Amino acid sequence: MGGTISVESEVGRGSSFTLQLPFEYNKIQAPSFAIPPTELQQKQILLLDDRFTAVKLYGDMLRHLNSQVVVAVRLDSAIALIEKQLHSTPYNMLFITLPLLYDFLPQLQQIYPAILPHTVVVIRATDFKAAAPQIAACRNSGVRHFIIEPIKGNELAETLKIAIRPTDKDDANKANKKILLIENHAIQRNITRAMLEKMSYDVLCPADYTDVTAYSDKPISLVLIDFGTAAANNYQLLSQLRQYSQQDVPVPLIALGSTNEPTTQQQATENGISDWLSKPLKALELQTLLKKYLKE
Repeated sequence: MGGTISVESEVGRGSSFTLQLPFEYNKIQAPSFAIPPTELQQKQILLLDDRFTAVKLYGDMLRHLNSQVVVAVRLDSAIALIEKQLHSTPYNMLFITLPLLYDFLPQLQQIYPAILPHTVVVIRATDFKAAAPQIAACRNSGVRHFIIEPIKGNELAETLKIAIRPTDKDDANKANKKILLIENHAIQRNITRAMLEKMSYDVLCPADYTDVTAYSDKPISLVLIDFGTAAANNYQLLSQLRQYSQQDVPVPLIALGSTNEPTTQQQATENGISDWLSKPLKALELQTLLKKYLKE
């Protein structure tokens, strides 16, 4: 096998022994399961495991499945990574061991609850007998995908295929939800529309934001309206938008504001605004508010 062993000793302080062995990792063969390129390509997966060898093993397996993998070995590192990504492109999936997820649940539910249905939980063989209470807690929080070590390539691929996709319930709900986006600025309008469409919503986005009467016969589920520099003009639009609130089920009117002035927010509320989102918009905050008002 080779290797070396050495000792350092100092009178009155003791001895230090060092053992070095030349171990090598086995090369991970790409799983034979054929996944269509669109399944996992460019999907961002956060891998959280406090075992160095497992990080190496699962990182290689996930990359063989065409995923973009980011690794964390501590909970505080994972929290920092998630919070950073929420300002741009949130992670599509969390791949994590059961004990770590159990400890992480309260914070994860607070900062990024949307990832829970797309979390894959690794149950270690040594934890299996004592895992039932932790699994129950995870399931009650919306986690649905569990995999037991040792993990085979095909089994991993099948689990990821299911976990990465939106649930049937999500697809059905969002397919029937139309969001009217009224944004004064063309660039911000395109950015917000892209965010909404990425979340699978049907977006109505008038180029002439001063007139929304053309949408009076549309089954609108929610309205997002800019309250930035042209807020005064948008107060006039609210008289047109209130017709949606007169339906059997009132339509929420959400203001998108570039100011945190309490006076402006108070004026918006007095004019029928249901809630307020500050710009620049963050994907998680927008998604959380949509789920709240669309009852998802």
